[in-house]
Amino acid sequence: MKRVLAILAGVCLTGISLPAQHKSYFYSKGLDFEWSIACHTIGEAAAETTIGAGYRFGKGWMMSAGAGYTGCTFPNKGKWNHFLTAYVEGKYSFLDRKVSPYLGIRIKGQYMLSPDIGKLVVIPDYDRYTSSRQLFVLPQVGVDIKKTSIWIGLGSHFAWEIEHYDAEYTQNSHNNPAADMTPPKDIEWQYLMPCFALGATFRF
Repeated sequence: MKRVLAILAGVCLTGISLPAQHKSYFYSKGLDFEWSIACHTIGEAAAETTIGAGYRFGKGWMMSAGAGYTGCTFPNKGKWNHFLTAYVEGKYSFLDRKVSPYLGIRIKGQYMLSPDIGKLVVIPDYDRYTSSRQLFVLPQVGVDIKKTSIWIGLGSHFAWEIEHYDAEYTQNSHNNPAADMTPPKDIEWQYLMPCFALGATFRF
């Protein structure tokens, strides 16, 4: 009898000492590598892919960061522009289940890799070069399905553009003697627009 009681006590103590077996991937702690694909629209569509790393703090909380590439015709309509993208993201998964809704926020910046791609003739006497820097703040609503997250977001898009006006270049290019010979100058434009986005993140 004493032996049986000792075995039962050992089983109970072992059960107490074992960690909880969570159903949700995000309710356990750990480090992940992640690959994200997304698209967003700010008047025109853009597509991006990023790779990064994230840490699960347990109980549904996770932070991650990464970098990648975005292709977009914004801000120069009709021309495909290439952007370097970097992001940080935080999320909270509500349920300790394999499928769970979550809330998150992604903050990302973009920098145009080839500013000269933005060259446009906007009026007969001037040429324009655009170097664009962009910042996105995107609250997200999504669903976690095991290790994968699918989300939609609606937030703010901030952009800074530098326009370079060079009348002398235009006169030489277009053989227009009436062109204004004022020195070249840079004008910076800033604007705020809403942004809608959707995407998916896969973890390994």
